[in-house]
Amino acid sequence: MVLHATAAYRDGSAVLVTGGKGAGKSTVLLELVERFGYRVMSGDKTVVHELPDGSVLAAGWPDYPHLGYGTVAKYPGLREIAGIPEDYRPAQDHAFSPVGKFAVDPVRFRDRFPSAQLGVQAPVSAIIHPSIGPGDHTVLEPVGGSMAERAAALDANLESAFDGATPGGTATSTTAVAPRPARVAGSWHNSPPCRRGC
Repeated sequence: MVLHATAAYRDGSAVLVTGGKGAGKSTVLLELVERFGYRVMSGDKTVVHELPDGSVLAAGWPDYPHLGYGTVAKYPGLREIAGIPEDYRPAQDHAFSPVGKFAVDPVRFRDRFPSAQLGVQAPVSAIIHPSIGPGDHTVLEPVGGSMAERAAALDANLESAFDGATPGGTATSTTAVAPRPARVAGSWHNSPPCRRGC
């Protein structure tokens, strides 16, 4: 299945950051990379697939990063990579909104931010559902609850079935793949990707 999720890679496992446009997926991804030693695995969509033995792996999706101005302005060199002039100022309500995203050259983006080797696949160790906005700090909490609650959180970010049930792999109702999010939710450890000081 394909999730609307960025993915960060470290020590042989992946952390997925799911959410809708403007939720903060890229911002959290880049924080994991810049501050906690992760590598960029995928910038907007992540393929999650189940192997015959029941294990679940995440793999990157070739994409062209689109970043909000608040994220671009935070990281040295990213403004230049995105081609944003020094004198550019976004509308007050656009700095942390899904409006006005900037396309970033993927080659220069990978040069700026350490990236996982292309084609790497890894088990999922955590899934984060952010809601980023203006403020002094961000707090990450692990997704808890029952397996059904975790599966529902994944189901809400399911991009498309891509499971052979629909000709052409077009987006469908998630009913066709309902059991899969539950199996994926049961496969990751219920722990945050890092704690203070990591």
